[in-house]
Amino acid sequence: MSSLNEEFIELDDKSRILKSPKLKALYALLPKVALSKKDLGIAINKLKDELEAKVKEDSKKHSSSKLKSIDVTAPFDVNASSTRFY
Repeated sequence: MSSLNEEFIELDDKSRILKSPKLKALYALLPKVALSKKDLGIAINKLKDELEAKVKEDSKKHSSSKLKSIDVTAPFDVNASSTRFY
């Protein structure tokens, strides 16, 4: 888990952690273990749920920042410092 946390911190696009080769390697272990060892599958699913929650929390932080609205109907660039008509 700690290596996935480190990878999560380093990523610019936090949703990419859900496609991490480390997480996929954990899922690849499932067919190799006995059916009586369901704890591994439960633990992996819990880990994925925690990562999805972290991704959702991070996206809420970044989407809440206010962006300046753009008037697409303006005949000139209203955001420009000076207006020139040619």
